[in-house]
Amino acid sequence: MKRAIYILTFALIISACNALPQAPDPTATRRFTAETLAPTEVIQIQNSQELYGNDITDGQSNPTAAALPVDAALPPLQSGSIGDTGAQAIQMFLEDGTAVSGNLYENGSTDARTAGILIVGHEVEAWGSLPSDLFNAGYTVLVVNMPGLMRAEDMQVLLTSLSENGSVDPARIAAIGAEDSADMVILGCAIYEICDAVVMLSPQSRSAILNVLPNFNPRPMFIAAGQNDAESYATASSIATSFSPASRLVEQSTGSGTGLLTLNSELSVMIIDWLSTVWV
Repeated sequence: MKRAIYILTFALIISACNALPQAPDPTATRRFTAETLAPTEVIQIQNSQELYGNDITDGQSNPTAAALPVDAALPPLQSGSIGDTGAQAIQMFLEDGTAVSGNLYENGSTDARTAGILIVGHEVEAWGSLPSDLFNAGYTVLVVNMPGLMRAEDMQVLLTSLSENGSVDPARIAAIGAEDSADMVILGCAIYEICDAVVMLSPQSRSAILNVLPNFNPRPMFIAAGQNDAESYATASSIATSFSPASRLVEQSTGSGTGLLTLNSELSVMIIDWLSTVWV
């Protein structure tokens, strides 16, 4: 009996030492059909110095524009010098997106601002020496070349833009126009009180101007017209008669619009002398 037990135990030990059979490698039941993802591209973060360098343009950072409230008119964008007259070429944009060009004669500084004079017409050169004469008299002068007919809303943009220039005292602003631009100057200034005084050369629309005069009073007005220009002369005479004592009418025998400045060399002097009394 014991012998049988020993034989059985020995047989079990021998069978335990034999290696178990190796299982077969598993077979995939499906395969991947999509392409493997490419590694994520490393993004290089650059600082302002690396992006822009030291050349900061008006499109990147303009301290004057940054200090203005939302939807405010921007000061004239200076785009270069036009010679020895002290003027700089500028560009502005009206409410409808129309771009207008002109010249800026800048006096004063942010510490000692000067009165600003807006001159509006269809040809910058037609004003002759008046802009430079005003500049030499101590004013900051913005001459705007309007390509077409103006609207009263355009006057608001132009006046406000001039007032936002760093050299201009916004409490002292006057506007000058000739012929149809003279009409728009008075119509716009009648609406927008930022304009303190107007100069009109050969105004045209008598009825329209007379209608807005009550809104413009008692601000002062300078009017010039040639007697040979029947319509403008009649309009100027009616305005002067209907206006406050602060108005001044200068009659010339001939001339119309900016041509009055050419035919009468003293007219520029008269305008400058008259403006010197506006803010006394």
